[in-house]
Amino acid sequence: MAHVSIPEIPLAERKTFSLGEAAGLTGLCVSTLYNLMGDGRLQTIKVGGRRLVTREALDALLGASDADVTTTGLKSLSPKRVRRS
Repeated sequence: MAHVSIPEIPLAERKTFSLGEAAGLTGLCVSTLYNLMGDGRLQTIKVGGRRLVTREALDALLGASDADVTTTGLKSLSPKRVRRS
């Protein structure tokens, strides 16, 4: 079987991102993205076994105004407090 090389598509031209890539682009952690998915605030698509975030979904998430974020109680975007013993 021959090895096929697929050229890398620049981020600016990509239409979908893995959850890890979306986390890197937004500055959020992957677990926060999963929380947002569970709350219905981040739409994703499933292709085979992969969960992908579309550019439109990221734009919609990042386009939310600060008022929207605070009134919807998006506590998962805040840094987590560490319990010290």
